[in-house]
Amino acid sequence: MAISPERNDIEISKLFHWFKNFSFDYSGTKIEGYIRLVGDAELNRARVFSLRRSKELRNKLKDLNSDERMAYIADQESMEKENLIEYTIFTKMNDIAQESYKDVTIPFPREVRSDSKLESQEKYQTEVDTYPAKFDAEFRKLVDNRTNKERERLNSLSLDALYKEYVTNTTNYLCDLEVNRKFKEMSVFLGLYKDDTLTEPMFENYEDFENLSPDLKELFISEYEGLEIGVEELKKSQGVMR
Repeated sequence: MAISPERNDIEISKLFHWFKNFSFDYSGTKIEGYIRLVGDAELNRARVFSLRRSKELRNKLKDLNSDERMAYIADQESMEKENLIEYTIFTKMNDIAQESYKDVTIPFPREVRSDSKLESQEKYQTEVDTYPAKFDAEFRKLVDNRTNKERERLNSLSLDALYKEYVTNTTNYLCDLEVNRKFKEMSVFLGLYKDDTLTEPMFENYEDFENLSPDLKELFISEYEGLEIGVEELKKSQGVMR
């Protein structure tokens, strides 16, 4: 879709002032304020912060005597080989899914001309309607094939080698969760305000936000994610290309 410079300038500018007020009840207390999307500089700040936190966690998981190591990574003696295999596969499922998604080779139906015969248009619409199911079936088949091959490979390893992979993949999995969680939390923290002029932060420091109950933090995160969805919808409606 072609976009005129004037229209593009007007609508894009809205993206940099995207905020809303919110109000919800939590444990009998009404919580209200304002939340905005953060800019590039703040996103970079959140990225750096989350990488540092991920690195801290990785170092702790490597320390055999740390609380994190003992809590999240089982001793070799306490794990059966089958459990090591299945948990290692679990920690790799995101990678398996991403690789499988890229390998799906089912092309989207080619659009027919608007002046095509009715039967051709009907056939095209049927192909469009059934495409998601075909894509999903192929995707699931690829995931299953990759998972089975990975299970066979892991099963062929010695117990020591398997445990080493379990530790490596569990560490990577937990650090992935940590970097994503902290990036989101810092972004939300930076976007929360008490006033509609967005000058008075809701929290004095990140530690105050971090120490909130998980349920309350999720409510704030949900408000922020609503803003992100709103921007995506605005982009689509205005034909803004990413």
